Amino acid sequence: MAVPIEELLRREVTYERLPESYAREPILPRPWEYVLSLLKDAITHYPVKYVTLKVTNFQLLENQQMPINTDEKASFHIEVWNRGDLDLTGVQLQITGSEWAYVGKAADERSESILSPLKTIPAHRTKKFGPFYMIPKSPTDVERRLFSARVNHFDASFDHMLKDHLAEGSRLAVFEEKILPG
Repeated sequence: MAVPIEELLRREVTYERLPESYAREPILPRPWEYVLSLLKDAITHYPVKYVTLKVTNFQLLENQQMPINTDEKASFHIEVWNRGDLDLTGVQLQITGSEWAYVGKAADERSESILSPLKTIPAHRTKKFGPFYMIPKSPTDVERRLFSARVNHFDASFDHMLKDHLAEGSRLAVFEEKILPG
């Protein structure tokens, strides 16, 4: 049965009062929640903090002399350096052309953006991706960004951190004592 609104408005509303100590104590996450949030943040920002990309082996395919002319083709690699302690698996790069150049996985391909094959990069190691190719679209009056590369996708594992690192040196237990003649 529905209660008329007038009846609801006449009812007395009571609120349960919290003890004074609740107002002074900060609400903190449980320790495991805090650790997981730090871990999530660290992994999310891992490529920015610990991964370096570098264009290497850039060379013109036909005319070996720089500067680049329109419709000349060039090849290049992207070297990825994993400086951190996580092993990166399923690393995929996105190579994006600009308004001045196309990119491709083959010398004759003219794409705005391409994705590399997946690779694994162990902790503290580098891997080369490529070759990739670039074809200029039009002349420029000054140096311009022709293409860029970024980490598009990655997974990570803790294998490197959890493996036995005894080869790197471990503490020794030693016993020292003076020996007197018998």
